[in-house]
Amino acid sequence: MESASSVGANIQKSKDLMEIALQKKPEIVVFPEYQMLVPDYFKGNWDQVRKESESFLTAMKEASSSISSGLLINYWEFSGKRPYNSSLLIRSGDVKFRYRKIHLYDALKRRESDVYLHGDPEIAKFTIGGFTAGTEICYDIRFPELSYLMKNAGINLMFVQAGWYSGEGKQESWRSILRARAIENGAYVVAAAQCGSMFSGNSLIMDPYGNVISILEEGDGVVAGEIDTEIIRRYDTDYPLQNQQRFHLRI
Repeated sequence: MESASSVGANIQKSKDLMEIALQKKPEIVVFPEYQMLVPDYFKGNWDQVRKESESFLTAMKEASSSISSGLLINYWEFSGKRPYNSSLLIRSGDVKFRYRKIHLYDALKRRESDVYLHGDPEIAKFTIGGFTAGTEICYDIRFPELSYLMKNAGINLMFVQAGWYSGEGKQESWRSILRARAIENGAYVVAAAQCGSMFSGNSLIMDPYGNVISILEEGDGVVAGEIDTEIIRRYDTDYPLQNQQRFHLRI
């Protein structure tokens, strides 16, 4: 998805993309980071955004009734004067899961911490089919400890919502880091990404062995694919990493 500069336009684009996705009869639909709005780092005036965030959430709740296991959105979740960069899983109009981005993107002359609040360092998870799922948001994936802790908490389906900015080597780093997180944790990675001139695109679904099941490199559209719990079991048999781990990280 290439988000526009208005929340209203992004509500409509989200609905249009969902119509495409529904043709594939999905169990879950996942949107990228900045789905609601791409932040303007150099102004930091979000009063209007606060008002519009309510209409965005209402629209996504209404849309969620079409999908059996839910709609995973990216949302400006206001707390006081400033928002969290949040993932919300909505099922049948209710919020069933929430993750607030822990690692904010303060790099390459952009400062997310001027816009968003840091989420607390905790692991949140939900179930879908035979999988235990969790979410990371963009810059989080540069910190492998988070994925490690997710795996140790039983998560074997990792959703990544991203607005991975474009630049020299950025597409390669995006794919490489996603592949590393899949392989080192024996997990499926489902990555929804912003596209367009500012971002690297490359939304994809990847299995625990690092094989790309489906990918959309550029442009608005839908990436779809099937995932299989048997692949998780096979990987854990081939590489019993958790049993072999000689040290453990804890929050």
